[in-house]
Amino acid sequence: MRYLLLLPLVSLTLILSAQETPEYFEGILKYKIELEGEQAEFILANNPNQEMRMMVGDGNYLVQLMGGDYPKTMMFIADSNYEYTLDMEGQRAFRLSPHFDLNKETHEEEPEAMPTGRTGKIGAYQCTEYRIEKEDMILLYYVTEEYRVDLSAFPEVPRSKAMFLVPGLEGRIPIRTIKNSAGLTVTTNLVSMNRQEFVKENFTIPAEFEVKWRDYRY
Repeated sequence: MRYLLLLPLVSLTLILSAQETPEYFEGILKYKIELEGEQAEFILANNPNQEMRMMVGDGNYLVQLMGGDYPKTMMFIADSNYEYTLDMEGQRAFRLSPHFDLNKETHEEEPEAMPTGRTGKIGAYQCTEYRIEKEDMILLYYVTEEYRVDLSAFPEVPRSKAMFLVPGLEGRIPIRTIKNSAGLTVTTNLVSMNRQEFVKENFTIPAEFEVKWRDYRY
C-alpha cells in the first residue's frame, strides 16, 4: 500500500518537471511589413520589401526579405558568430562589417526593452508590450510567453540584429513590432508560425561562395 501512495507523487513530480522545461521554438516565421507616415509614400514608390520569412534553429537563422524590387537573404551562423548577406546570383557572402565590432566597443550598451504593463490580444496571441526609447525613435515589441528561442544556443554576445535577441525580451519572439521615427512608422506583423526541425546544413554558406566583408550595396 505504501508504494501505491507514492505513485501519484512521482507522477506529479514528472508533470512539474515538464512544465519547468520550456519548449523552445524552432521553425519558420512569416511577417508582413507595413509603412505609414510622411516618408512612407516616397519609400513605397521604390517598391520596398513588404514580407519577411525567417527560419530559426539551433542558434542560427536565415532571413528572406521579399515582396519588393530588391529581395535580400541574410544568414546568422552561430559557429562563426557573424551575420552574412548572401548574393545568390554572384555566389558571394558578405560578412558583417568589422566596423560593427569597433563601434560596439566604443558605444554604450544597447538599451534594454522594458515591459510597459500593457497587455492584450493580437490575433490568437496574448501579448505583453515592451518598449525601447532612443533619441530618434521609439521601438515597441509585442511578445507572448508561449514562444521563445533558446538563448543558450546563441553565442554569449551574438553579432546579430534579430528582434528576439533584443536585450530584455529574453528570447521571446515578437508577434508585432512597431518602429516610430520622424515621419515614418514601420509595423511588422506575424502572419504564421510553424514549428519545424532543421539540420545544421540548412545554415551553411555553400562551398563555392566567396566570403567577403560586407558590401552595403547588398
